[in-house]
Amino acid sequence: MRNANDVPVPPRRGGGFFSRHPGIRNFSIFVLIVVLVVIGLVVNSGVKTSQRQNALRPFYDTSRLHTAGPLGEVVRSQPLGFRVDDGTALRIL
Repeated sequence: MRNANDVPVPPRRGGGFFSRHPGIRNFSIFVLIVVLVVIGLVVNSGVKTSQRQNALRPFYDTSRLHTAGPLGEVVRSQPLGFRVDDGTALRIL
């Protein structure tokens, strides 16, 4: 094979960097997979947290509450939806 100036070009030996270093290639693929899994878990966790917070928003909305009541008065309560031994679990506002 010759280049544009009609000078012989030596053949490439061994292909690209990763084909010459399969251990580095495998480790790089492993690191990439781990990073992608971590990113996926973080994004999924954020989405779940956002969905839970949005579900609670109506309960904690205080824009329509009157402010003339005494301090410490329970304005709103709601069962939490899980069982507690010898008691009742309530969300209070």
